Amino acid sequence: WALPPLFFTMWSLKLRCVISTMALGHLALLLVHRFITNPGRIATLWWIGLCIGLGTWLNLLFASYAVAAILSLIISRALFKRLAGLPTLLLGFVAGSFPLWQYNLTHHMATFHALFHNTGPSAIGEKLRNLFGRHIPTLLGMTPPWADHGPSMALSCLLLLGIIAAAVGFLIHSRLSLQRFVRLSAKPTSGVEMLWIVAFVFIASALLTRFGGESEPRYAVILYTWIGPAFGVSLGTLWQLGRTWRLLALAGSTALLGVNVLTVSCENPYFLFEALHQARGNVQSPVTMKGVLEQLDAHGVTGVRAEYWIATRLAFESKDRIAIMTGPNRIPDSATRYAQAQRKAAVFQIDDATWKTENEILNARGIQTTMIMCDMY
Repeated sequence: WALPPLFFTMWSLKLRCVISTMALGHLALLLVHRFITNPGRIATLWWIGLCIGLGTWLNLLFASYAVAAILSLIISRALFKRLAGLPTLLLGFVAGSFPLWQYNLTHHMATFHALFHNTGPSAIGEKLRNLFGRHIPTLLGMTPPWADHGPSMALSCLLLLGIIAAAVGFLIHSRLSLQRFVRLSAKPTSGVEMLWIVAFVFIASALLTRFGGESEPRYAVILYTWIGPAFGVSLGTLWQLGRTWRLLALAGSTALLGVNVLTVSCENPYFLFEALHQARGNVQSPVTMKGVLEQLDAHGVTGVRAEYWIATRLAFESKDRIAIMTGPNRIPDSATRYAQAQRKAAVFQIDDATWKTENEILNARGIQTTMIMCDMY
């Protein structure tokens, strides 16, 4: 997109894993398509495996790209044309995803326990409403990124019709590649079937794992992999049908781009350009938590309770040496270790008045506390 939707614009300007996931996913799909249509060096399979491994470690929603890439390699027979093909792919995958397995093998597979927590048939309906009633409208600019509600009924119906029209147009364009894929044909395709697989696997992942229950639409950013080509190809197909259809294509393109330009230009620039870590009052937080960690180590602290974004930084920069307790708690193993810690601390930003209240409560219970100021904490 030359003029992308607000949500895509916003996350493109932030160093967050959702965009990195898309970048690695698209690179993996491109390498797969090149290897299938023009088989060359077997080392390409190592790079494909490395991309899949890195993406899996970065964000488990990368499964959408991984499934699309691996299915395409299997159905095209490209993976088995050389004896070393599969081992080379696996070596690349292990190299890229090594930190993920290293952590889980030493933490009772905590990542996967957390991934499938709070899933089941009763949650699927709620996740469907979350995905189609809030996340997708936000992706298309019909709902502000931080809204706690979906669009109106009329706008929802209009949006649904647009998605159906785009899906039909994209399906017509993709029919030959999809037919070859469904028939398990080894003939090379345009690769467009991989975009459909990404979309379907993502929706399945959202329904079967905790990602579908997340309130933040940023987890659905991966759907842009399908949304962009679907709307673009459909409008391009209309343009090629003749003069009357060109007017409809022009109207559709103008409406989409108009919504994108309007929503981006009307948004508060602070939310678009804010740094990854911001303190309250728009004060940028330190680049590293080294000073805080040194103070915690000096006092023998092994368990820390903190606000979510502080806690995740402490856990990462301490290389999991510090057990964290926060909300939402996404690492059950860490919460157990926190409960068992002999010496605990709470970390707050200086301008967060909560620490004063909690300190008074602890003192009233006869619990002695030590107050330490470091950087802005």
